Formats: sequence, structure tokens, C-alpha cells
Amino acid sequence: MMKFSLLDNSGNRSAFTYAIVFTILLCLLGTVGSCRKTSRENTGRRAVIATSDTILSGMASRLVPRGQFTVISILPPDQCPGHYDVKLSDVRTMDDAALALYFEDMPVGKHMAHAKTSQAALNTGGVNWMAPDNYIAGLDQVARALCNAFPQHAAAIEKNRTAYRREIDALSRRLRAELAAAGAPGAVAAASEMQRQNLEWMGLDVLCGYGRPESFSPRTVDNCVRQARERGAALVADNLQSGPDAGLGIAQSLGAPHVVLRNFPSDKGYPATLEENVRAIIKALE
Repeated sequence: MMKFSLLDNSGNRSAFTYAIVFTILLCLLGTVGSCRKTSRENTGRRAVIATSDTILSGMASRLVPRGQFTVISILPPDQCPGHYDVKLSDVRTMDDAALALYFEDMPVGKHMAHAKTSQAALNTGGVNWMAPDNYIAGLDQVARALCNAFPQHAAAIEKNRTAYRREIDALSRRLRAELAAAGAPGAVAAASEMQRQNLEWMGLDVLCGYGRPESFSPRTVDNCVRQARERGAALVADNLQSGPDAGLGIAQSLGAPHVVLRNFPSDKGYPATLEENVRAIIKALE
């Protein structure tokens, strides 16, 4: 059997041997560097878009070309943005993504602003993007951000934006007609402030506009019950993410239906979540 030795005939390591070892080390280092680059740029795999929440993840998923991207929401759909603790795994997701897309005024977004990747920060403009008119306007912002980040896919993104806008517009008109038939326009609701704009889009007149349960005081409840009785409130609507039982006591005092609405799309997506919110209101009005 042949034996390989790093020693020359005089018992010393030869210059040729050192050259071989050095070459091997360079190859190994080059391989490691190549692996790091592959992981960072998602080479050979779908590019990852990390978003702050399910509103943005749903939009991005519908806008980018199918099969080219994986879109991830850092914030779970049922979680309150103000109470979510960012995990180390979330930070790794942000850093390894091809793009971090986030609302700059959201706590999760403030973490994403420090991600070691390309970023696109969006501003809500002080409106709730779950209301269809606001959602469509927001969709245009997200499309622009994605076109800037991935110009090679700009034509596909624009095509998808146009089709999705038509879908949401048609859904919005149908649901508004069903709400009108159910008597929603002009009906009074005591509600979480987080759901005010959604309910006003449905045609309801919102009073109280209370906050999270931890901000309640006996005076808050008494004032809301008094106003609701005076105005003949038809229902009490809570926001799932900020406190699904926040207004339950108010509803019980009034003997009025209590409904819980979503302020972020569920895993079913935005169109299905919007329809579920509307169905809950129509059922309460019956």
C-alpha cells in the first residue's frame, strides 16, 4: 500500500507540500464564501420577502409573479402589534430576506428598519388599510415598492396590481350593497377605535371609540353605555387584535349583540377576512 508523506527525503516539509495545503485551504474558504453568498441572496431558491404583517404579506403575495418569491409575515394575524415580542428567528428572517417590507410606525417595523437587507418602509397615512378604499390605495404603494426592489419583475407586478384592484373593487361594491340591504347605513355602533374606519366604510355611525381593555375605567364604560342608550346602538364591535372582550360588558349592559372584527387579514387572506367582517355585522343587525 502506498503511503503519502508531507516530508521530503530529508525529513523536512517541502515547499511543494505547503503549496498543496495552501491551495486546498483556499478552495475550502472559497466554498464557504460561496455558501454564504447563496444563503444571503437566495440563489437557486425563491427570493424571500419579509413583511411586518399580514396586510402587507397578502398584498405582496398577490403582486409578485407566482413561483418566484416566498412572502413571510413577521406578525401573526391574531396578534396585537403593540404586544408582540420580536424573536431571534424573526431577526434572522429579516436579515436573510431579499427585501424587508414594513409599516414604519409599527413596533415590528422599527425592528425591521435595522435589518441587514434591502428595505421598503411604508406609512399608513393615518388610515386603516383594512377598509377597501384604503386597501386599494395602499396596494398601489406596495406595488411601487416592489417594482423598485425588483425592476426585472415590474411588468408582472403591474399586471397583477391591475387585476387585484378590479377584484377588490368588485368585492367592495357587492358587500356594500348587501350591507345597505341589511340596514347598515345610519345604524349606530359602540366600537373599538381600531374598527372605526372599517365600520364607517360599512355605513355605520360609530360612537365611544374606546381603546384597549387596559385603558378602561369605570367612567369609560358608564359614558359609553349612556351614549349608546341615548343613540339606540344596534351593536357593540370589538377588535380581535387589541382585545376581543373589551366591549363585552358594554354589550351586556345594553342587551345588544357583541361582534368581534379583525384588523389584520387572517390566513385566508384579505378578501375572505373582509367578507367575514361584513357577515358578522349583517348577522348582528338581523
